Amino acid sequence: MRFKTIISFLFIILLFAGCKKDESPTQPVSNPYAGNWRIAFAGDYIGGGSMPIGSDGKFAVTATLQGSSGTFTNVISGSVSSSGSMSADISYAGSKIGTASGTISGNAGSGTYQTSQPSHGTWAATKQ
Repeated sequence: MRFKTIISFLFIILLFAGCKKDESPTQPVSNPYAGNWRIAFAGDYIGGGSMPIGSDGKFAVTATLQGSSGTFTNVISGSVSSSGSMSADISYAGSKIGTASGTISGNAGSGTYQTSQPSHGTWAATKQ
């Protein structure tokens, strides 16, 4: 009786050892807009900066913007979806002061920004 149990147990182990899971590795999905971009702002504030978009679609830009009340260094951080929709927060001295949104398609993008200053305008980006 004990011999039959051992043989059955070994048979089950061999049976499951031959079964394999799906061997296709998970490929990381890269955002189609990943890469180096240049962004420019127009309107109440003008200026721009380099905008590297990561493979996950996230970016952060440190931009020097100039307006009638002076020159300021702002951080614009957000993301671009795989369909090209962009949304970002605009910060000054660590505090959120506005938002930017728009669309990227191919090697170019454009949209608008609005801050609590109040100020508003447009942005345009091109892939480098």
